[in-house]
Amino acid sequence: MTDKVIDKAWSDIQLGDFMRWATPRFVKYGRVVKRDGNGMTLQFIEDANVQVIPTAKWYFVQGKLNPDSEEHLVCIDYSEWFNAPYSEPFIPPAEYADEVWIHVFQVAEMLRWDEKEIRRKIRRGIIPAHKKDGRWVIHRERLRDIAAKHGWL
Repeated sequence: MTDKVIDKAWSDIQLGDFMRWATPRFVKYGRVVKRDGNGMTLQFIEDANVQVIPTAKWYFVQGKLNPDSEEHLVCIDYSEWFNAPYSEPFIPPAEYADEVWIHVFQVAEMLRWDEKEIRRKIRRGIIPAHKKDGRWVIHRERLRDIAAKHGWL
């Protein structure tokens, strides 16, 4: 199934529009949740994470100038795949039990890795996590499942 690209001007992009953001490393699909000058905030469909793209207009212009470029941001018709109404960004539960949610330094001790490597894997989406009070927290049982799957333990 190919994406149907919608020809819109930067100024016509509205909240709730679907976008495809592509770089050489990934292709992500998401909805616009905020516009700010040359930047944009997208809520990704795959994992419900919200990400600010401060140079979104640059990616958008790349898509206009060369539709086949490796790096681009284009408005697409995503109605074939996802027809749900607009929803607020995912906010994890407020209750955190210490035995359920662990921090990066605890994960680093458990896996005997450097904390930078853990954060890198979180940013790449390999280890699912979210931020609480400005710090990454990871679900302990989910981490064990992923570590067993990848052979890290």
